[in-house]
Amino acid sequence: MLVRPIRSDIFLTGIRPYLFLSFVCAILYLPGISGIPSLDRDESRFAQSSKQMVESNNWVDIRFQKEPRYKKPVGIYWLQSLSVRLFSPHNYQAIWAYRLPSALAAWASVLLTFALANTFFGRMTSFLSSLLFAGSFIVIIEAHQAKTDALLLSLVLLAQLILSRLYFRCSATGGRQQLNIFVATIFWSTIAAGVMIKGPILPLIIILTVLVLSVWDRKWGWSAGTRPLFGVLLFLCLVLPWFVAIWKITDGRFFQESLGHDMLSKVSTGMESHGAPPGYHLLLLLVCFWPVAFYIYPALLKAWSWRDNLGIRFCIAWVVPMWVVLELVATKLPHYTLPLYPAIAIICATGIEKGYSLRGLFGNVVISLWAMTGLAIAVVFLYVPIYLNTEITLSVLAASIILFAGVVFGLLFIYKNRYQLATLGTVILSGASLLCFVTLVLPNQEPLWLTKNITSDIRKQFGTVPQIISAGYNEPSLVFMTRTDIKFGNGADAATFLQRLKTSVAVVDERENELFLTTVRDKGIMVRKIAEAKGLNYSRGKWKNISVYVKN
Repeated sequence: MLVRPIRSDIFLTGIRPYLFLSFVCAILYLPGISGIPSLDRDESRFAQSSKQMVESNNWVDIRFQKEPRYKKPVGIYWLQSLSVRLFSPHNYQAIWAYRLPSALAAWASVLLTFALANTFFGRMTSFLSSLLFAGSFIVIIEAHQAKTDALLLSLVLLAQLILSRLYFRCSATGGRQQLNIFVATIFWSTIAAGVMIKGPILPLIIILTVLVLSVWDRKWGWSAGTRPLFGVLLFLCLVLPWFVAIWKITDGRFFQESLGHDMLSKVSTGMESHGAPPGYHLLLLLVCFWPVAFYIYPALLKAWSWRDNLGIRFCIAWVVPMWVVLELVATKLPHYTLPLYPAIAIICATGIEKGYSLRGLFGNVVISLWAMTGLAIAVVFLYVPIYLNTEITLSVLAASIILFAGVVFGLLFIYKNRYQLATLGTVILSGASLLCFVTLVLPNQEPLWLTKNITSDIRKQFGTVPQIISAGYNEPSLVFMTRTDIKFGNGADAATFLQRLKTSVAVVDERENELFLTTVRDKGIMVRKIAEAKGLNYSRGKWKNISVYVKN
């Protein structure tokens, strides 16, 4: 049974789809970037290192306090530093300014997905692709975090957009085509920017895509249209200055850390308990690509029969080889496959437009798994305040009920073979649910925000954050939200610190509290507790009781 199409002449002509998608992105990505405190641990490390770059005016070396931070190149820190300089010049601790580049990059990625799909397909397929992608959970989550992933995603899409149009022109004409010098400059500058953001990931995706298409079509000359000689020279001119500078400053240590420790260790071993067997990313699609994951597995299986379509062929070449690489890498995290999601969205949208039915045993199994995943997420929304022992508010109920409604709406129209409406409805309802959860529920779950509560108590007492030491609570968010020169030690160190400095604060974890109080008593130091924070250290999965002391 064919899908009954939605009229596309209403909102898909001219620049209307770009405006509509921009409106969707503004609703999905901007709310919550200021309400949720800085997250541990990666986000706070990125933000703190960028903050130090602004404070020190050192735009080459990357530091977290006094320790070098050499896991990623400098690009992300430059962008975050520029953002905070432009939008929050008087408050370097405003986390929203560090998250803004990710939100804008996610928005750009949605528009680029539309433009890329429109190279090969009609506007309805392109619009559906963008909407599927924009509303997926993993994209919304990454748009709210001050990390590298959303930025890398936008750069991958820009490079693939240019490459896809070159491939389409070469295939359509049967001869060689060449990018004009301006577009070639953008293409190679994008690759350089990708390397400066996250190392070799973007070039690897481009190389694998070109290799697979060249072998598939048995045509090796088309990629010469990217002007590789000019491009490589431009690429080197853009990336070498910083790489040479960091080599000199660190005596090569940056490359030992980033390539030897960070990248190669992730390939060979599951770093930081993030190892998983092959197939992990494929299974996780159900959650990461929710709410429209109901069409993923059938569409991916059917994609091979659509391979004569140049757009599908390009997407297969984009997804499959890199996906295999990521499944074979020992360390696996959900966001690793994010640069491949636009191509998956295009394949899914093509299936929806073609009217490929989900009926049958396999389709019913996938739909059932999709529905159970959605219901499980709705239950998690309800369970969060129960687990944290906070109030189940109307916002919590609304988030769960709206998501439940999205599942019901999706099932209703899936079984009517109205996949376009199922897609639109589930994206809108799940987006509203997640928006409600991110903006109204999460920020008010006080037990989650230990660092924010500690910092607020200190500022209430002093108006600012004085000299500070922390004993037993060492999360990066505490550095970002207090001051760069915060000290860390044990309970005895905290007592000595208070004795030495007249105006100072000691943040003491319950594990160090006995040693702290014993040392205070032995040294004859008069202290008083000004605050106590109880909550969940979600990075470690442990409940904490933190006391804040000052000297009398």
